[in-house]
Amino acid sequence: MTWEGAPGSAFALLRDHERVASFTVGTTPGLTEIQGLEPSSGAALVTHSVEVVSPAEVGEIEDEIVIMLPDESILDPQPIPADIPLGAVFQMRLQVRDGDDRPILLTTHEAAWSIAAGAELLEPFGDKAPLEGPAYSTLDIGEVELIVDVPLLEQTRTFRITIVE
Repeated sequence: MTWEGAPGSAFALLRDHERVASFTVGTTPGLTEIQGLEPSSGAALVTHSVEVVSPAEVGEIEDEIVIMLPDESILDPQPIPADIPLGAVFQMRLQVRDGDDRPILLTTHEAAWSIAAGAELLEPFGDKAPLEGPAYSTLDIGEVELIVDVPLLEQTRTFRITIVE
């Protein structure tokens, strides 16, 4: 499948993996459309409307953490700060809300993550960071401090995680 947006200059394909396409969009607010086209005929297979909102119109960053326990069960998303069991995997997720209170996911392309303290307690999980946010395996008990910088929104946040037995 090939992808295009209208206007075409407003979109850039980031990744098309396992039937999910991810894009960056331009900074001009308004309604636009993304189409997935059949490569040989050009027939539209997928059409999806997207509303681009101005960064000035969104609220503060909201956070959650998703935890997968060693038995591979996944807990409901939780607010941060959080206690994470040793041997678990966790993923950080961020969103903002537009003026109509609709959630907008912030991906790893909008958010630059770093570990300020406790890096020796974590290991990146998987070969490639998920778009939704970084994922880590826990290696030892202790305190971890993660920092996220979102230049588009001119916001920086610090998160404290405790790894427990």
